[in-house]
Amino acid sequence: MFALLTLTLLGLITSPPTRDDVPALAMAAIEGDHEAVTKLRALGQPGLDQLVKLRRELSSVPPLFVGAQTPQVRAWEALVDAVSRQRYASESGLYWYTDLEAAKAEAKRQHKPILSMRMLGQLDSDFSCANSRFFRTILYPDPAIAQLLHDGWILHWESVHDVPKVTIDFGGGRVLTRTITGNSLHYALTADGDITEVMPGMVGPATFASWLRSAATVTNEVAALPRAQRPAYIAAYLDADRNARLTAWRLALARIGVRVTKDESALTAATDDSALNRLAALKGPIDISAPALRLVGAMMPNLPFVPAVMAMPLAVTKSRVEMPVLRQVNPVEGTLAKDEVQNELVLKTHILGILLAQPGRLAGDQLAAVTNDIYAQAFLTPLDDPWMGLAPYDVFTGLPPEFEKPTAAR
Repeated sequence: MFALLTLTLLGLITSPPTRDDVPALAMAAIEGDHEAVTKLRALGQPGLDQLVKLRRELSSVPPLFVGAQTPQVRAWEALVDAVSRQRYASESGLYWYTDLEAAKAEAKRQHKPILSMRMLGQLDSDFSCANSRFFRTILYPDPAIAQLLHDGWILHWESVHDVPKVTIDFGGGRVLTRTITGNSLHYALTADGDITEVMPGMVGPATFASWLRSAATVTNEVAALPRAQRPAYIAAYLDADRNARLTAWRLALARIGVRVTKDESALTAATDDSALNRLAALKGPIDISAPALRLVGAMMPNLPFVPAVMAMPLAVTKSRVEMPVLRQVNPVEGTLAKDEVQNELVLKTHILGILLAQPGRLAGDQLAAVTNDIYAQAFLTPLDDPWMGLAPYDVFTGLPPEFEKPTAAR
């Protein structure tokens, strides 16, 4: 089949591309024609659907099982990612816009809401922030979520900042690189760009799917209103959601024996790391789909002979200096259950308060300002801080002053 497709490239495709052109354009792109990738991108989700189908006809081997793949399959994996603008896109089959105005135009054409993600790094890069890496390995490949996103939403992502990384040189040519911070937001937007809902951070697949359904409903309701009526409608919806979350938060703490009033400051103070762990334990296991499990399984590294979290405390005087970085290089970057509790109760409630403080900023032209406020006030990583709140000045490390302050990369 693909030998025959190669022969079709003897003629040039000069008219605007159609879905019938996908096989020929794909072969041209694999041969190094960058313009062919641009033409495939121009076909949007329908073009990607055909591209993913062609890739799956080549091989059923998932994208990370590189040892079991041929060079041809790996080339097709890279092409699907480039057209989708998402890593492991052959598993999710989702097309992402990176231009919000283009996404809004398509949303208006299809009468759909927009799911607009804000993140550190790039969704199609290996080293994007940890949340976005979890999205594309655990959430987006989930068949139920992929279907909801594919059929009901126009997808868009935007990088708000480069992702901070730390590199540890173990000597002997052994170097380990990890990202060290970064949170993400999923906004629900009308085709005009009005903010109707927001989901911070990482949650489990069932919670995310439920949020997608409710966010689509309210966004479509808002889109049906005259523009002048939208801010009040959205504010009333968000205020009711915030009150419900404050109640749920208080009741959740009561289940673990923590009694506190229905006040956000008091609830926040009571929800320390120990409380989060106990609340997470109440949730039970979170179901992960088979495609996501394949990706996760292929990513799990070989564990060291002695876990670093056991070895480090033996050198007590340096433990406090090194442990923050050590936690970032641990193979397991937190549990889904704990992330879900923190994001659903703590961060989401705080973010709703930020949105409600200035309801007029829910209009589309205020999206960047709202994002800046959330990163600064809720995530505590201000986007205008060159060190994103990570510069440590309160820990003695035994290093000279020139090594204490972050400096430009050498």
